[in-house]
Amino acid sequence: VVVERGDATAAADRRRAALGADPTFLPAARALRLAAARSGDPLATAAAAEVEASCLTLPQNRVRALLMGAALALEGNPPARSRALADLRAALAADPTHEAAFERLRSLLAEQGDARALAAALAARIDVAQNPFEVTSLRLARAALLARELGDPDGARGELEAVLRKQPEHPRALEALSELLWERQEWAEAGEIYLRRAVVERDAATRCRIFLRLGQIYSTHVPDPKRAAASYERALGVDEQNVEALRALSDLYLREGEIKRALPVTERLVACEPESARRHRTRVRLGEILTQVGDLGRAGIELRRAFDESPRDVEAVSALVQQLERSRDLAGRRAVLDRALGLLRHDVARSAGQRAETLRALAALLALRERPHAARSAAQLLGALSGQRLPEPPARRLTALRQPELQERVCPPELPSGVRHLLRVLGPALSLGGADLAQRLSWHGVARADRRARGAAPRPAFDVVAAELGVGAFDLYVRNSPAAAGPLALRAEPGDPPSIVVGDGLQALGPGALRFAAGRCLFLAATHLDLLLAVPAEEAGALLVAIVRQFVPDYRHESVRDGLAAAETGRVERLFPRKLKQSLMPYAVESAGPFDLGALLVAIRDGANGAGLLACADLPAALSVVLELAGTVVAPPAGRADAGGLTLEAVAGNAEALALLRFAVSDTYDELAQALEA
Repeated sequence: VVVERGDATAAADRRRAALGADPTFLPAARALRLAAARSGDPLATAAAAEVEASCLTLPQNRVRALLMGAALALEGNPPARSRALADLRAALAADPTHEAAFERLRSLLAEQGDARALAAALAARIDVAQNPFEVTSLRLARAALLARELGDPDGARGELEAVLRKQPEHPRALEALSELLWERQEWAEAGEIYLRRAVVERDAATRCRIFLRLGQIYSTHVPDPKRAAASYERALGVDEQNVEALRALSDLYLREGEIKRALPVTERLVACEPESARRHRTRVRLGEILTQVGDLGRAGIELRRAFDESPRDVEAVSALVQQLERSRDLAGRRAVLDRALGLLRHDVARSAGQRAETLRALAALLALRERPHAARSAAQLLGALSGQRLPEPPARRLTALRQPELQERVCPPELPSGVRHLLRVLGPALSLGGADLAQRLSWHGVARADRRARGAAPRPAFDVVAAELGVGAFDLYVRNSPAAAGPLALRAEPGDPPSIVVGDGLQALGPGALRFAAGRCLFLAATHLDLLLAVPAEEAGALLVAIVRQFVPDYRHESVRDGLAAAETGRVERLFPRKLKQSLMPYAVESAGPFDLGALLVAIRDGANGAGLLACADLPAALSVVLELAGTVVAPPAGRADAGGLTLEAVAGNAEALALLRFAVSDTYDELAQALEA
């Protein structure tokens, strides 16, 4: 009657009062739900449906009401998912076997990402499900959930094994269990499951992957070469061009020493390998196999082809060299090594970012070419760059370097032999001295007080080298500089006697650096090339013009001003020993042609550095000195922490250091070192 009068609020109050008096009074609960539905409020309707469900005694009716409440809760804005989950769980409590309630609960839990609750729901469903196919599907789903989201591999394994107890050949269960065991590195059990998978799998690509996995297990993790080989062979039976199987089988046969079986597999791999770098390495391997089986003709063809593809590759070069040794083709062996070394020496100056690899290759191939001293230089530098400095090498005696023919080989070809001979003979007469020398020493920041007497460090290292090179008396000055005062000082000043100026930071670079500096400066003094390197370039050119004019009066050089040349000509004419004129004529005429003055001075500098390296036999120490001369800090004095360190980038960015590096790995350096040590 209240409703008929249109007083819905009063009617709702009366119905709630009725339910308060009797919570199981179904007509009141149903009326409340219908009224809420007419109002268009989903959440209120859902709440009324839950009340109605509590009044129902039959499970199927209660489930129907709870499913309705869950659906209405999800229609709310925003959806009341927690309420819907509670309704669905209540429905399953009323009827655990209800399929629709379970599927809705499963869907909602998956949507929310609640893996733990979903796993529990799946377990509960497994306990009540009657359909064996559904049970299998549920166990597979729960196993995946446990293995991935919940990190419970043991629980996942239990579910999969439960499936396989009922259906031993179930493909999905075998697949999931094999992958689970593979990830857990339970290799022996994984192998057995993969074997069972191989029996039931019908997809060719999948079967091939299974056999590859079996091969990995039995070749690496559970060593059984026969089973591993059989697995890879079966993979090739499915896909005869499978590169992974061919690679693994070739590796396996070689590891087991089955050379004849490795040969056809490696030949097939060369033919179908898609990656050029791998194909190159495989071709080298094929050549080595052919060499071992005695087919030197085919081995030579394959290895020569590999060498032509990559003439800088140490593996390819080494294999071809060994094959040529077996064939007794020593000339071919030398030609191969010389070609590879020529390319690598060129790369030292140009292949930015690859210089370490280039040095490593040079060290290996120089040793093969019987160039032990050059190989040691490359190895020394690699060791220094990686912080693994090799033992201090023994210093070489430079006595043999007094010979003019060896001096000529130390200097680059840009220094004409005629110029070198003229200065060697005329140097003592042309050397400057007296007040002029004192003035030049003051320019370098030293005075008489900085001169080192015999026995005072670092004089002993210089005295030894001076005796070896035949340099008589000389003065050694040490310039004291505060930290961060600029580049290291190292000068050879001509005079009678000549003077050497070094910075006090030189000793911090070690004994190898001291001997390098001594060899560099005293070589200049011994050859009198210091006359050219101690003055500006135009003055050096004027001295050469003045010497040549004693024989060719009208000689001129484009880099030298006439006035400067005339003044120097007059000075040289006063000092020139006339009795030597006839014997020096051929050398003067040879030197009277055009020449690049800058290149000549660089050649003198590089020759002096070469002599220093021959003296110390320590490339990292020599490079450190050269870089310090340019202002690149390599080994700072004690107490400083701003060292840049010896790096390939620093060497490559310094033309003088790079020239020294190239000399250190050259045949010339090796031959000179052998001559000095003979």
